Amino acid sequence: MRLTQIVITRPDVRVRWSAKAIETLLEGPSGNSTLDLELDAPGLLTEIINALLAPDALASTFSTLDHVAVDGAHVTLVEDASGTTWLMPETQLQFRRAQSQALHVSGRGTLMTQGDSQAGQLDFDATVFGQKGRRQLDVKLSDLRLPLLVDGLDILPVLAGIDMPLDGDMRIDLSAKPDRSLVFLLDAHAKKGQVALAPWYPEPRPFDEISTSVLFDSTQRALEITGLSARFADTEMFVSGTIFPQQDRLSFIALKGGFSALGVDDLSHYWPRTVSNGGREWIERNLESGRISNGELTFLHDEEAHADEKAGLQLDFQFDQLVAHVLRPMPPILGAKGRGRLTDRGLTLHIEGGEADGLPVAGSQVVLSGFGKSEPTAADIQLKMSGALPQILRLIDYEPLGYTTAFGLDPDSLSGRGDLVAYLTFPLVKSLSLNDVALPLMPPWAT
Repeated sequence: MRLTQIVITRPDVRVRWSAKAIETLLEGPSGNSTLDLELDAPGLLTEIINALLAPDALASTFSTLDHVAVDGAHVTLVEDASGTTWLMPETQLQFRRAQSQALHVSGRGTLMTQGDSQAGQLDFDATVFGQKGRRQLDVKLSDLRLPLLVDGLDILPVLAGIDMPLDGDMRIDLSAKPDRSLVFLLDAHAKKGQVALAPWYPEPRPFDEISTSVLFDSTQRALEITGLSARFADTEMFVSGTIFPQQDRLSFIALKGGFSALGVDDLSHYWPRTVSNGGREWIERNLESGRISNGELTFLHDEEAHADEKAGLQLDFQFDQLVAHVLRPMPPILGAKGRGRLTDRGLTLHIEGGEADGLPVAGSQVVLSGFGKSEPTAADIQLKMSGALPQILRLIDYEPLGYTTAFGLDPDSLSGRGDLVAYLTFPLVKSLSLNDVALPLMPPWAT
């Protein structure tokens, strides 16, 4: 009689694992990280698993065994250092001999926290090549709750801030001993929720959905983002690039992407903190409303670079219907449209339409510099306008300019139309006077 199949019903299985071993693997190949699991199961089940992995090393009782089905297992997962525990009640498991000293394991179960909160559904297929060999794992994730999974762990704290139900497919490939290395691929889709990622988003931001495809290779210590898209605030954003994660930081980031259209208020709300703070603060103070569209983004962060080259940001965009205060307390530009470029050092706006105090200002330009500091430190404005001469003179008489009054002119005593080009250079401080402003003018030609 040949024993080929066994069914085991409702066993208690306890599995211990180490978050530290995963961290070590993420930092690169290491003979110090095995990522082995410590299995505490009924003696018969343990003996059968060992027999399927190395049949020649054990009694011949199980030498012909090909398949073990485990029905309704109560699985407990325990992390060594923290003691954090998850439960998988009523788990279905299948063990099959794949080839000589290779074991195929498949299963399905619901992951629960100690507080009986459901943390997700797992469907998995794994192949184990001997006691010291390669491991391959394919997992289908359903309704995964990342904050519940990492609660109480020190590993990957960034995941605790992604409070969005997640579905996806993951493949993990762990090389053989002695120098374990890790490769994983993830295709995931996160549904409506919120994200808090310090230091960029210290407070949660709502997102409608996020989808991503990533590849991580511990031999290169590189996370390749082959595609990441997000939908929020009625816009769609896409990003791709490379990240080199360290245990407590991201040492290198190189990203490219863009977005469709975003309101000015939403731009400020979703702008990552610590990234070009001067630009964000100027926009918050001086752009009341309007829309930014067709954004094209590149971002570089390198901790090992020279201090002046650690970060690089460039965002090219179009804008329309802006209400922009470029020189308070002068009247704002209303309905401004055009194109712009934001970097970590400055902001340039080319104004192709709009008006200030009823005068068209197409052809004007705003250049702000000094974003490497806490806020912009200098502004260069080329202001072009055409219209009735009294209107032009009244506009350039607003503080901080006071140009018309300073030269003793009375706008109401003049008539006709004119064109004016003003080049304004001034420091960005809270209080300006005419003495602070360099003001070469091309005067209006009256008719």
